[in-house]
Parts: sequence; structure tokens; C-alpha cells
Amino acid sequence: MNEKEKPAFVPSTSLSYAISPHNEHSTNLLSQGGIHAWRHVAVDHMQLSPGLRILEVGCKTGIATRLIASRLGKSGQVIGMDPAPEMLAVCREGVTTAGSAPIEWLLGSGEHLPFEDGVFDRVTAQFSLHGMTDWATGLQEMLRVLKPMGQLTILDMVQPRTAKGIGAREALDAITAKIARPSEDPSPWVNTSWDHAPTVEEMREEVLRLGLRQLTIRQWLGDLVVVLTGTKEADPSHLQTWAVPAVVIWAVNGSLTSLRAAPGINHFVAGGTTIHLATVLPESLYAEQIQQTDRLFWLQQHSSARNLLTPERFNVEVTILEGMPGPALVELAVNRHAKMIVMGNKHRKILSDYWQENTARYVSMHSPVPVVLVPTELTQN
Repeated sequence: MNEKEKPAFVPSTSLSYAISPHNEHSTNLLSQGGIHAWRHVAVDHMQLSPGLRILEVGCKTGIATRLIASRLGKSGQVIGMDPAPEMLAVCREGVTTAGSAPIEWLLGSGEHLPFEDGVFDRVTAQFSLHGMTDWATGLQEMLRVLKPMGQLTILDMVQPRTAKGIGAREALDAITAKIARPSEDPSPWVNTSWDHAPTVEEMREEVLRLGLRQLTIRQWLGDLVVVLTGTKEADPSHLQTWAVPAVVIWAVNGSLTSLRAAPGINHFVAGGTTIHLATVLPESLYAEQIQQTDRLFWLQQHSSARNLLTPERFNVEVTILEGMPGPALVELAVNRHAKMIVMGNKHRKILSDYWQENTARYVSMHSPVPVVLVPTELTQN
């Protein structure tokens, strides 16, 4: 079906309310409970602090909204907005943790936010963007109400393009249809909403066009689930003439070897280039507490890498993927149209370092662009 033949997507708020428990449950089953961890990752990326004013667009039953309020403390303000009155009724019946920021539940749609420009410190949409009639307009509205230097965080399912992501979506469709009652079969609505959802690349390009910078992107289940965070430009006046810069992938794997690439990047890479700090993590089977410690470690590693770059010389983005490092880095370079990959290459002979060397070899053999390998140290003959 071509673009002109696609049916118009008009989401029903009552249907959304009816199928939401099924969609939540099926996603939780498919991800082995990962949906709760994804929400915590998204809220971590929001960098919350007391006193901030927060908007969640498409809050559904208010799970993420209450988590945000608990992180803010009493001095903040949170607004949870949803287009379904039934959802808001469930929100108002929910229990908020003692000491949380006050929450206001508001009826409204993401494409028509009832707020003045630049009034929120943080705006987030969690599993709601793909259900909007026009997701691009929804993003534009969220950026409009966000303060300059405020942060936008999107957690959602997108149109997958990788084999793993497509397989995960097919599994999710099957599980959702299996557990739903016949009168509430969500399959037609879910399929239609997904047909109008963006890919992660389309979402990234749109937020960049709208003035979001310093992007951090993390994906799960292939490229089916994504959390994207960025900061709104202080001066968006030049957006109409903004052009997409060249891209360099810098693989940051937690070692000092990979960080040794910074001087070379500062000296040889042209100013204005987008530097992707890319990390590939194996899919974790550990408890949530261990996963949270891992997330904090990688955030610190990315912060260290960013601090080694010449200030304000580059556009720096962070991408965190899960899977096999070699194939994931090559695929990222293709999807981002990168000009070069920079990565560490440990030259050691013990078995524990085999995978690191194997990753460097794989990327060197399969990358469509030049690969710069940074050794642990110079070898003297």
C-alpha cells in the first residue's frame, strides 16, 4: 500500500482506554518486564531536580507521571495530560507516593497543547507519540511549550527497520491479539497507529529540525522501542537555514583505550561535525538494581568522553544500543550516514579480551566507511 492509499488515522480515545491494559500487559510479557525498566531509564534521562515544572503528554493511567512526581519532591509541579477522559479517571484514583510533587490531571491532545510558549522545564511523552493523529505536529507542540534549554524525552515504540525489531513487533501483535477479549481486539488500531508512527531516524531528523540538540538515544528489542532525549536550543532563530552536518561514530566501550581517541578527533575532525558517542550493551538479564548501576556507569563514561572534546566545537549525541557490538556499530554507521567510525582496539593476548579484538576486526571488515582504530599504546619493536 502506497502513501496515498493509507487510510486516515483517527484514533479513538475510548478504544485507546479499552486496549491500554492489554497493550501494557503484552509489552510487559514480550520484554520480560522491561517496560518498567524502560520507564525508569526515560525518567533518569530527564535529569529531574526539585522545583521543575513538568508536562507528560499522553499520560494514560499515570504510572510514569507519578514516578516523575516522586522524583521531584514537594516543590515541583507535574501535569499529566491525556485525550481520554476514562484514562484520567483512572489517574485520579491512583495513589501518589508521600512527599511527591502535586499532579494536575488535564484533558487534551498532544497536537493541540493548551499552554503558552516556553513554560515547561521538561516535557515527556511515553508510549503516546505513535498513537497521535500527526506525530510530527505533536513533536512541534512539545518543543513549543518547552523552555529554551529545557529537555524533551520521548519513550515509544516506533516502526522497526531491523530484523530483530520487526520480529519483536510481530510477536507483540500476536501476544496482544491473544490476550485481548474479542470485543476489545486492539490489532486493527495498533497496526494502523504503527503505520503512521515514525522510525527512529525520522523522529531524530524531525527533532533536530525543530531545534533539539545534545541528543541521547537508546533502543531495545532491536529498534522497536526507543528513548530519545535532547535539549532545546536557546536561540532557534536560525533553524530555517540549518543543514545536517557530517557524522562521526565514536564507539565508547568503557575502556581508557576508546577515550584515547579524543585528541585526534579534536585535531583532525572539522568543527560542526556531529560526534555520536555510541555504546552497545549486551541485553541484560540482571536485576533492576544492577541495571540501574550499569546505566549510571555508562552515563559517566559518556560524560567523560564529552568533556574530552573541545567545548562547542562539535554537535555531540549519545546513542546506546543493545546486541552484538560489531553488527550494531556497522548498522548505526549506515543509518546515520556516518563518514567515519573511531574505536579502541586492545592488543592483548588473553582470552578475556578476545571479544574486544573481534569487535574491532568485525567493524573493520564490514564497515562501509573508514574505521580508525586507537591502540592501547604504541608498540615498540
